[in-house]
Amino acid sequence: MNIDFSKYLDLLMENLMSLPYYPYSAIGLAVVILLLLVALMASSRKRRYSAPQSKPYRPSGARVVGMPVDGLSSFGEFDDKPDKPDKPMEMVVIPAAPIAPIHEPPKQAVDPALIEQAIKACQEKFQEIYIEMYIGLGLMSDFERLRTEVGHRLKDGQETHHVMTELKMTPEGVILMQMASVAGILLQSGEHHVGKGLLGIHGQELFSVYRYALNTMLEKGFASQDETHGKLSFMEKKVQELGE
Repeated sequence: MNIDFSKYLDLLMENLMSLPYYPYSAIGLAVVILLLLVALMASSRKRRYSAPQSKPYRPSGARVVGMPVDGLSSFGEFDDKPDKPDKPMEMVVIPAAPIAPIHEPPKQAVDPALIEQAIKACQEKFQEIYIEMYIGLGLMSDFERLRTEVGHRLKDGQETHHVMTELKMTPEGVILMQMASVAGILLQSGEHHVGKGLLGIHGQELFSVYRYALNTMLEKGFASQDETHGKLSFMEKKVQELGE
């Protein structure tokens, strides 16, 4: 559609010439029109640059490929999912339930008189058993270290009383058990070997003491047959491994 601006221009000029104080009023009106045009052009430019850009439709969950940035994979791929809220989740700390202290059952106090009685009974029986064993086996060696160590163990009243009450052993059983333990320690020291797997005279008699104590415990019912044979087999193997 073409508009004839000349007609409107002639009409405008006639109106201007009819105004009082022409041409000053015409100049003022022209300035006003010019300011209006400038204002209209500025408003139009502002609307053009501030118009929101339409985004292409993309279904939720669609895969997008772009340049790799922080937070994405090395190929710039990520899932178009709603962003997580910036506010961090509050951690709820649940206090741990207090641990109840473990109370061990109180140990029953032992009458000192009973301990002294057990020690005395074992010491008196030790001399009797040692002499009987020494004569019966025809021993020639002096077993001072064995006698001293066994006597020292028998003086431990708590241990002696415990073995007699808990393990139901008589003084004879306690003595035989301690004699076998001490003899076994001395045999494994290697001090009584004269060569690889070879015991000297003292070592051989010491092994006889060890065997006697275990077999007597078996006869008295203080040990089982499997336990006795197991300890003897172990010591025989150990003796063969020691020495130079």
